[in-house]
Formats: sequence, structure tokens, C-alpha cells
Amino acid sequence: VLIVEDNLMNQKVAKVVVKHCGMTADVANNGAEAVEIMKGGGLYDVILMDIQMPVMDGLEATQRIREMEATGTIAKGNYIVATSANATAENHREGYEAGMDEYITKPIYPSKLKELLAKPKRMQTVLEFDDGADGDAEVTSLIGRNGSG
Repeated sequence: VLIVEDNLMNQKVAKVVVKHCGMTADVANNGAEAVEIMKGGGLYDVILMDIQMPVMDGLEATQRIREMEATGTIAKGNYIVATSANATAENHREGYEAGMDEYITKPIYPSKLKELLAKPKRMQTVLEFDDGADGDAEVTSLIGRNGSG
């Protein structure tokens, strides 16, 4: 697992969760470091990508990773999971538009990480939004590429 997180305490918590799941982790302190790790041949089962970081945020880092996949600079199929304390529909939409595969809110629990790793890789997720009459958008369902939620 590659943990991309600028906050030291969040890094420590994520490493404990990853270890609890029986895996090992490397840490990048921002999106630019993550991009360099991937350029250098880093291979991970999952990339836990914080959204808000200095130097390069998670959205831009994900876009660059997807561009490197498209040009053949790195292997395709990297499973990128957005991690953020923000859970609005707009936050989710931005993550998926940037090329992220999943979006989870912090704190990350071992059961949630195990659930994510059990999902088929590259399962494209489609969000359905309810832009209700009250003007508050919310995610109403997640539909995978194969039609399952």
C-alpha cells in the first residue's frame, strides 16, 4: 500500500490500519512524491491518496498517474482510493473525475480497507446524485461497471 498523506499523525494511523490488514506500506508526504515513486517503478495493491496536501494535491497527483498510465510510462490499473475528511457529493465527484477508483472518509478503519481490497480492481464506479429541491446534492448510490452497487 502506498499512503499519500501530508499529516504525520494520519500517516501513523494509516500505517497501523494497513499493518492490521496484514500488509506493508510506503509513505509519500504529498502528491509530487507519489508521482515520483510511481515513475520510479512503484507497484502497489492500493494507493491511499489524501485529497488536500501541499506541493501537489491528491486530485492532481491522480491525474498525473492516470496520464502516465495512458502513455505507458507506468503500468496501468493502479487502484487509487481518495481519503478525505470531507464527504460531500461534490468532493466525491471531483475525486472520480480526477480518476480515483474509490472515495473513503477518514478515519480509515481496517474493515473498510479490507472491503476495498476485496473489490475487483478497476471496478469503475458511477455516482448517482440527488440534486434535491432543497439545493443540497447528495450521493444516492454507487453503481459499479457491472451494475452492482
